[in-house]
Amino acid sequence: MEPVSSFVLTYVLMIVIKISGVFLTSDNQGNAYLISSDNVIGKYDSDGQLENTYSNKLSGTPTFVDAANPQKVLVFYKDFGVVKMLDNKLALLASFDLHKIGIQKPSLICSSADGNFWVYDEADFKLKKVDDNQKIIKQSDDVTVWIRHSINPDFMTEYNNFIYLSDPQGGIYSFDQYANFYSIIPLNITNGFQVYSDQFFYLENNEVMIFDLKQQQVQLTHLPVANVKQFRFEANRLFVLTADGLSVYTFSS
Repeated sequence: MEPVSSFVLTYVLMIVIKISGVFLTSDNQGNAYLISSDNVIGKYDSDGQLENTYSNKLSGTPTFVDAANPQKVLVFYKDFGVVKMLDNKLALLASFDLHKIGIQKPSLICSSADGNFWVYDEADFKLKKVDDNQKIIKQSDDVTVWIRHSINPDFMTEYNNFIYLSDPQGGIYSFDQYANFYSIIPLNITNGFQVYSDQFFYLENNEVMIFDLKQQQVQLTHLPVANVKQFRFEANRLFVLTADGLSVYTFSS
């Protein structure tokens, strides 16, 4: 979808953290979470200071972190089908072996506002909600029956009681809080996105694209650095991951 307008933000660089990172996310308190190339999860405050770390070599390679609930940070080890739940100090709260729960081929996870979490199971194309007792408490029908074609999603998140399942080829499939199919959003996004106030923030050609769900329009704004891998806007901070490391900026309009 082509942008209909653009706007300019003013950025001020605070710090550049020299680290080799492979995944970036953030929480609503202005903290950033980074998976480093040596499989360590680091939590950085809004000034870019390292607060806590977590690693678990026995679980394989961490592929995804969801910090939507900073009291229950989720770390996904896709190859082993394992989820680690951490507290706000990145201390281990619980470990979930999704295969033992009955999820045969977990490929994506995300936090849920009720304190549980969602899993997308590629074996039967279903969304499944897992609770703290390691039980599947809710699941969808086969999503391909609703969509009427095969899908290959690479990102999932929940926002405002909707689950968004993103397929770079087919768009973003939304589901209500009961895991019923709701709609298709015509955005073909790779490498994930951030949702805030019914707006989808995503990276395209090193620019921030902002899709307004209600207006069905896209705006564009520039980033202060080239060759961006991932970015996050959070609490008047911009976190940017590049090959050089993690950069933290303040911004204003």
